[in-house]
Amino acid sequence: MGCGVAFLSGMVYVVGGVTTKRQVFTGMVPAEVLSTVYATDPDERAWVRRPSLPEPRAYTTALTIHHELWIVGGLKTAGRDPAVFSNVTEVLAFDSLRGRWEFRFKMLRARHGVAAASADDRVYVMGGMTCLDGSSVDDVDVFHRQRLTFLDCQCLPRTITGLAAVTLPPESVDSTSTPKGDGGKPTAVPASPKLDQGDQNRKRKPPAIPQKNLVSDRDRSLEEVEVPADTRRVPRDAGDLDDGEQAAWPPSKLELDSSTFLGVGELKLRTPMSRPSLPRFYHYVPVAPTNDPHHGITVKVDDDFQKTKEVLGLRDAIGLPAFAKKLRRVRKIQDETLPVILTFGGLDPRDPLNYANGRVVLHYHVLKNRWDLCGMMPEPRSYHGAVLIGGTVYITGGFDPETRKCGELVASKTTFAYDLETMEWSRKADMISARAAHGAIACLDKVYVFGGRGRLGRALTSTEVYDPGSDSWKEVTPLDIARMAVGCAVVDDKIFLVGGMTPETGDLHRAVDRVDVYDVHSHTWSAGEPLPKPRAFPGAASVGGKLWLLGGCYDNSEPGLPLVSLRDVDVLEPGGSWQHRGCTVHSRHAAAVAVADTNIYVIGGTSSVLNGPLKRPEVYLQLDDCYRFPAEYPEAMTGIAAVSIPPKTVTFRSQSLTCMIQERLAE
Repeated sequence: MGCGVAFLSGMVYVVGGVTTKRQVFTGMVPAEVLSTVYATDPDERAWVRRPSLPEPRAYTTALTIHHELWIVGGLKTAGRDPAVFSNVTEVLAFDSLRGRWEFRFKMLRARHGVAAASADDRVYVMGGMTCLDGSSVDDVDVFHRQRLTFLDCQCLPRTITGLAAVTLPPESVDSTSTPKGDGGKPTAVPASPKLDQGDQNRKRKPPAIPQKNLVSDRDRSLEEVEVPADTRRVPRDAGDLDDGEQAAWPPSKLELDSSTFLGVGELKLRTPMSRPSLPRFYHYVPVAPTNDPHHGITVKVDDDFQKTKEVLGLRDAIGLPAFAKKLRRVRKIQDETLPVILTFGGLDPRDPLNYANGRVVLHYHVLKNRWDLCGMMPEPRSYHGAVLIGGTVYITGGFDPETRKCGELVASKTTFAYDLETMEWSRKADMISARAAHGAIACLDKVYVFGGRGRLGRALTSTEVYDPGSDSWKEVTPLDIARMAVGCAVVDDKIFLVGGMTPETGDLHRAVDRVDVYDVHSHTWSAGEPLPKPRAFPGAASVGGKLWLLGGCYDNSEPGLPLVSLRDVDVLEPGGSWQHRGCTVHSRHAAAVAVADTNIYVIGGTSSVLNGPLKRPEVYLQLDDCYRFPAEYPEAMTGIAAVSIPPKTVTFRSQSLTCMIQERLAE
């Protein structure tokens, strides 16, 4: 009992409250104030947990303001005595976009059992009771959310607690209902004889000096409320709107398709560049826990929670994440004399609903050793492909975090083109089959994609080629066995598909040691030298006419155990066999690999040792046969795609460039 209840984005929230726990030996029934928050869909018979309150609170009042759930007033236990309570003054709000509780303001008097309502930019807090003297009050606090000050307001006619308040929209007030006299003029409505109107001239005066602990909308934090370490959750900030993207606001209306447990429909947030698609119903194969590249740390979003996607739809995908706001903006991408690296998208498995991270495009200069912001992708992506042809980067497929089935990410078939000169995006023809965690490579001015995880959740055998001139995809010779999570590189106009995972039984996939070679001229496949051991999600690169394979993972033979990351570095010379060339500093898989001249950069990825994504990239200086550590990636993410942009004019020899990078990273 004593909980706050409010309706937010199709869900009913129940906040805090007080319950009882019977002690077996003493027989006492002490009160326990709760900090838990639950939510339910009225159409479903299931409850889900939400981030808990920073501190327990009962007899609080909840109300909804835009995309936030506010709680006003309440009481908590004072000290260790469960029978002694004290009031709270802090007004908190649950930001559904950021997934956390934030401080808003402090009431002028601590109390519980209040009524709260919102009208325009004003929040009204009325009546209530104080624990100090156990009496009800007639206070009315009016807080202006934009000015961050309290306003003067009339007090209640009498002291009262346990009341309720509701805001009526202007169109619901009928002006013709006012009583009129014989002359047609409105007459005063007589006061109820049972209600003492009190002193109508007495008003609640606001404080002369604004409170120092008031926080503006742009500087909200939890500094005023100390959150216990065991309950603190710090998700990634979805951020404010980018100044350059204000024109795209507000977003389009969210489209919801019906969904069931076995026949799962599609839930898709439409973005300005999305193309309409009809809802489809089919069986979807989830990934087995043994083959989860995130080691189970990705939050599984089930059908019950899918219906609350409207919460995220309030901002669409145009917000800058918090870390991107601190980065410098790049005005031009390609450098005159030095190579640079571009990274696209990615996913933080610990915060998968923060899809703003999946739209970030970052720029790394090899000598400045700094990550800068290029802009945002049209749609968030992870485990996608990125290839460079001329002055355009093509993004193919990948997982779209805005679309889920059975609680898991679903592959996309979209293709986007990023012009390096104008720094603008354009939508290209869709692939024939949706895919993610696939092999993607550019060869002879065409884009090739191989295998991957399809839209039904199964590995694919199909191979497609994209012609930028005609903006069209066509299928070519497929793989002889379905594969996903492969490494892909070009050596002497031949495309090498290395390792990956193949379906075994049911939804189980196994890492393989296969190496297949695709001839782009004859469109035929041939078998290559097998790997020393099975490997999936490896990083592949072509340097000096050799095929380099870095990191990756293998599936543990024992059931229930996740994938195991590797540090191995192997090299395949033309016509030769695989040679072991040491190990990377960190074990990782699903990392992005980019080659700047002769230097191999490994960015992001997931490590089974750290049980999470990596923030620290590393570069292998081939000519010096050593590893160095570039500047940390702004955010720990996996499933990133990266390309290396060559300079406009090649000025430095490979040895000179390696020496400059070596000296710069040694500082």
